[in-house]
Amino acid sequence: MVSWIDILGLTLLLVGVILTTVAIPTQEWTTYGGNTLGLWRACPDQGSCTDIDDSDDLDAVRAMVLMGDIIACLAVVVMLVAFVLETARDLTSRWTKLVVASAALLAGALILAGVIVYTIEIHDDLQGVSGKNKGYSFWLAIAALIIIFISAFVFMLSTFLEERARLMLARKTAELREKAREDRKLRKNGPGQGRGRSDVVRTPDGQLINNVNKQNGYQNGHLPNGGAVAHDKYRRRHRSASPGRDSGNVVWDRYQHKYVPRLVPAATVLPSPEYLDVRYGLPLGSYHHVDPVGPKGYISYVGNTRDHRRSPSDGYPGVHSFADWRRTERLIGQGYTPYSDPYLFY
Repeated sequence: MVSWIDILGLTLLLVGVILTTVAIPTQEWTTYGGNTLGLWRACPDQGSCTDIDDSDDLDAVRAMVLMGDIIACLAVVVMLVAFVLETARDLTSRWTKLVVASAALLAGALILAGVIVYTIEIHDDLQGVSGKNKGYSFWLAIAALIIIFISAFVFMLSTFLEERARLMLARKTAELREKAREDRKLRKNGPGQGRGRSDVVRTPDGQLINNVNKQNGYQNGHLPNGGAVAHDKYRRRHRSASPGRDSGNVVWDRYQHKYVPRLVPAATVLPSPEYLDVRYGLPLGSYHHVDPVGPKGYISYVGNTRDHRRSPSDGYPGVHSFADWRRTERLIGQGYTPYSDPYLFY
């Protein structure tokens, strides 16, 4: 994967190549009394530059610095090609970065060796020369090898981070698959599955509850105090409105609709009541509440205690009653889409 750290490493490596390429042909490795000395030519204070006689030490310096520059340049090309393949086909791998990092380390080591040999065997060994100093070409080579070493470290760091992310993703994927396998077993073999359905929800303590209606398809009535007379009357009125309906996810409690999603992704964000009140233009603290139901689901209370006019048997009880309440209160707004809100139902 191409990231900012890869781009940083490539930029540093490219800068190192440019500095080395500038340092090699210039004649300012050593300066003394207005004269300059490079790897190939010497330039006096007055007159034209002349070629330097070859020597074993000078040839070794030339070879090491040139090889380091060539290897670093090839590493830049390899990384650029890897970037193109990543953009087009997603083929960049951690091995490419390791190869480039190794090449950068080798290039930096060769340039460093050349600089050391030049300092000991050529610069310090000049006889009969006073006031000699290292010129800008020498310091460009020093800067280049430092930057190339840093680029190698950056590529190794990028490889480490990518490998760690890959291992974390593989571990998380395995955990999710195992969790899904356990959930399938629980839904298949859990208690109360006589109808062969998967209408189960998790309680806060992690237990699975069968929410399938046991009363011949009628809606269950979970009412306080064992079901008072007024509540039983209300419940009977709505039970008779939808006989035989599969109401596995609908129960009743004091005029409010409890909609329990069968399967809710673990990443679902549970909205707060205040958020939903503001979302739909309701007064704060009105007839909407959300309670968590374990790690896999939630119960959304959407009810109308004042002006319930429609039977909830047509599929989305809370949403329909909520829409009716908004029409009654003249709060329906432009762009309101009750059937597309992922927070209310799944």
